[in-house]
Amino acid sequence: MKFLYRHSAVSKIIALAAVALLFKQQDSASVASGTSVPSSTANNTVSEYQPRRKGLGKIVDWGLAKVEAVFDPVNVAELITTFIAKADRMVQIMIHGFFVSILGSGCASLFYILGTALTPLLLHWHAIMETNQEITSSYQTLHDGEVQRLDQFDTEFADLVKLRNKIERKCLVAGTEERSLCVNKEIEIHEQIQDLRSRRLKSIANVERYKGMIEWCASYENWFC
Repeated sequence: MKFLYRHSAVSKIIALAAVALLFKQQDSASVASGTSVPSSTANNTVSEYQPRRKGLGKIVDWGLAKVEAVFDPVNVAELITTFIAKADRMVQIMIHGFFVSILGSGCASLFYILGTALTPLLLHWHAIMETNQEITSSYQTLHDGEVQRLDQFDTEFADLVKLRNKIERKCLVAGTEERSLCVNKEIEIHEQIQDLRSRRLKSIANVERYKGMIEWCASYENWFC
């Protein structure tokens, strides 16, 4: 705000100086605002201009007089007017860029804060929903579902093993070009078997957990379950 106030004051001073310079050129032949003092010459009477301006106005007049002694006053006035217009435009651009940067950083900070705050809440809500699903379903139902899943894993595992053995037998008599395809297929089946084993181990752990819960509930005659 100090910068804007200072710029406004300087702009006003320069504008006043330009106006004063223009009016001074128009009224150069007139000395109505001054005081006429007779000269010591006997035949001629010369009017001497005695400025009544003081302070800042006097300084402005002195500066304009120095400028007029070197440059054309009309060109100086146009230069000052152009400078004022350019300065105002520069200040507008600076203010616009300032507010754009403020708003841009503010929006980015807002989205960052919202993302940081909502992520733990969403994860916590997901955990609560999973817990509620386990609570609303009986442990026996969950146990039976995991047992059926284990049987399905065993069937899929047996099928993958048969397919792997078949590919290995075929690759024994394959040519050079087909051997690379055999290797890629074996790698793909190996990854599927590893994923199946990982999911099966997790299912076994769930079966044991549900089994423990069933036994614990039975020890309290299902009072808490």
